[in-house]
Amino acid sequence: MQRRIEVSNPKDLLGKFVQRLIESLYLQKTYYCCY
Repeated sequence: MQRRIEVSNPKDLLGKFVQRLIESLYLQKTYYCCY
């Protein structure tokens, strides 16, 4: 199932990866700003 989804929707998978990366960077910025 996962492999089929990745092959059928590579852009969606990449979008999720980018979103996670942006969220992690945002959390790091807020963490450093708080301290």
